[in-house]
Amino acid sequence: MDSAHLDICHLEIRSKKEKFGSLILSQLMDREDTDAPERWNLRRYPISDSQEFFEMKFEENRIRIERKK
Repeated sequence: MDSAHLDICHLEIRSKKEKFGSLILSQLMDREDTDAPERWNLRRYPISDSQEFFEMKFEENRIRIERKK
């Protein structure tokens, strides 16, 4: 995630057939340098050439992405 143009994004997936695998997606995006030790479902991705980062929170059927300092 290198774009610094996103401020906040909420994705919620609703499906009657099966649950969305956001926790699986979290595992696929897992990098050691993005772990947030205080929360197992939180990742922090640094923004290039900036002191800011994208915080991604993964839940069962939603993903929340927010730009933070």
